[in-house]
Amino acid sequence: MILKDGEAKQAMRGWAIRPRQFLGKKSWLKLLPFPISNGPTLPYLHQAGGGLETNPDGLYAHFEGQCVDLVAIEHCSSLQNFYDKRSRYRADVGSRVLALPTEWCFDWDVLVHGGQGGTYIKMGVMVNKLARTKKAKWMGPRLGNSTRAIDWKFPVRKLLVVYFLKPDHYEKCKKEITLDRHELFTTHSRLKQVTSWAFRRWLLEHLELRSYFGR
Repeated sequence: MILKDGEAKQAMRGWAIRPRQFLGKKSWLKLLPFPISNGPTLPYLHQAGGGLETNPDGLYAHFEGQCVDLVAIEHCSSLQNFYDKRSRYRADVGSRVLALPTEWCFDWDVLVHGGQGGTYIKMGVMVNKLARTKKAKWMGPRLGNSTRAIDWKFPVRKLLVVYFLKPDHYEKCKKEITLDRHELFTTHSRLKQVTSWAFRRWLLEHLELRSYFGR
């Protein structure tokens, strides 16, 4: 199976916002893709102190106090696209920071449970609940009012990147590329299965071998 960019994004938008289980028994929250295509500035990663910024195609986060563990999902439409995206996650770039723009956190309501008439909640409120942080420490001088935009930032403790490749590119990369400890790749066909049990088990099997996230 080969997915075009639009098809991949559509599949990602169907992922669970709060999967009951993703990696082990931790609480995970989908940050990207955001349900509203023309919405606010989106969460992004950057090097501590500045440097290259990147918005993953898909992003799940587990908040642990002031730190965060991340699973970044990248759909790769070509080998060059794969190499370009891979360069953003090099192991030698140093510490990373997850930035959550204030508008994204507090100016948008997102459907969490049910269809029409379901439960809506602001992303920042959900992050604060999962992180169990003190509002005064993390939310800055204001909530809701976007007259002063201050990104809400978390140091990245652990990062896993999963690249989804075309079948022939996957076979080529399996033979020619040695992955870093924080990387995995698979084929486009698995993209629609990201929150399925089969995919979670595949992730855990590979990560257990690396003693990375574990259970």
